[in-house]
Amino acid sequence: MADKNEIFYGTPAAFNAVLSAWAVTVPEEQVETVMSVLAMQFLERLTMKTPVAAKDGGRARGNWTVTLGRPSSDYDDAIRDGTGGATIAKGQTTIDDAPPYGWIWILNNVPYIERLENGWSQQAPTGMLDNTLNELGVQFT
Repeated sequence: MADKNEIFYGTPAAFNAVLSAWAVTVPEEQVETVMSVLAMQFLERLTMKTPVAAKDGGRARGNWTVTLGRPSSDYDDAIRDGTGGATIAKGQTTIDDAPPYGWIWILNNVPYIERLENGWSQQAPTGMLDNTLNELGVQFT
């Protein structure tokens, strides 16, 4: 049986390779805008696809984190964002500070995020990341 990450681009690394090949076609003056728009699309889709359990009020949804340059291993057990609005707004602030060609990391470190991605919740039985990669990947083919 194929790994569920092989739906469209195989892995996030494969998606990155396709994106990198496409990126060389973007005019220099548009790179920063394209990066920001794409990062925001990822953040918004990942956040809104993340299930919210009534018992925790949006811990997983609220722990999507945007960092620049390198990933963070932090997560805040106290964060709750059932609507996703605060998470997206906070991420937008970081994305707005990203330099052209810099690394923008969007990650979630709640201990059960991998289980959610693998269908643990009936609200997102096919996960969040794979679906987002597939939806956004179509733009680059």
